[in-house]
Amino acid sequence: MKFRKITSLVLAPILTMCFLFSCGGGTPKDQNIVARIKKEDITKTEVDEYYSGLKNGFISQYGDNYKESEDFKNVYLDLIEQYVEQKALVKYAEDESLVNDGSIQEKVDEEFENMRSVFGSDEAFETAIINSRFKDEQDYKSKLKISLIIEELVNRETNNLKISSSEIKKYYDDNKSKFVKGAGADVYHIFVADEDTANTVLSKIDDGEDFGKLAKTYSQDGSASVDGYLGYQEFDNSQLVKDFMDEVKNMKEGEIRGPVKTQFGYHIIKVENVNSEEWTQDLDRVSKNIEDMLKSDKINETIDSLFTKVKEKYDVKIYRENITGKKE
Repeated sequence: MKFRKITSLVLAPILTMCFLFSCGGGTPKDQNIVARIKKEDITKTEVDEYYSGLKNGFISQYGDNYKESEDFKNVYLDLIEQYVEQKALVKYAEDESLVNDGSIQEKVDEEFENMRSVFGSDEAFETAIINSRFKDEQDYKSKLKISLIIEELVNRETNNLKISSSEIKKYYDDNKSKFVKGAGADVYHIFVADEDTANTVLSKIDDGEDFGKLAKTYSQDGSASVDGYLGYQEFDNSQLVKDFMDEVKNMKEGEIRGPVKTQFGYHIIKVENVNSEEWTQDLDRVSKNIEDMLKSDKINETIDSLFTKVKEKYDVKIYRENITGKKE
């Protein structure tokens, strides 16, 4: 089980883009100062302490004199930007009373104990924490709390975003060329490791049992959770293995065939929506994908607005010259 990815979040590209606009503004002569949030100076000493769990990794990758490496300086700039971003967002959440500290601490304790229970002993858990580049248990809990505060703040801003049916239809009408597909079919499979199991499954299908339910029960890959669905596969533009697709190309609408042997194991294959030529997907088929995409865009716009507000409220600055040693 992996530890929660804490230091960057999925929002890192957006965070960095927003805060980079506040670089400069009169670089302090004290080269230990790398950023400023309102009137609070952020120093290299503070940042180095925060990321001290990463030090051995830096030495391993860049050598004992890693701080002199140009590659490391670029990584260090990214880490400082992430640190400043997180610190500013947490400050905003606390100043505006947007998160409940007690509730956040309960989540921290719960997730921490859930992680601990995965390992057989406290010693194994502590080793896993250090191997995951945290200094110690307290360091992990501290960073976990920051992550949860930011997660809750972002959720508050984005949870109520809605996409209307008219927005979906407009996007579809304006972008029909994006929904053109080549000849192909909707492909499903039940994947097993051995031929005996494949024949057992095929016998159950012949007896009238539901393909999707059998996929959930028997299939040994991720598609089991979606009734064995592998998506729409174009005959001449599929990432699936050749032996598998050669079989698919020769199947008729609604046909189930198998066992089909590939380098991975044995497959029972089903096809639907077989198309022998290029076609355009209708709105019903793609509306959920359009809705998800438009909602993602709105979320990013909302987050961008939040970060701009936080940046301006606290006059966030990052002093790249003091980080990289290069004049801008």
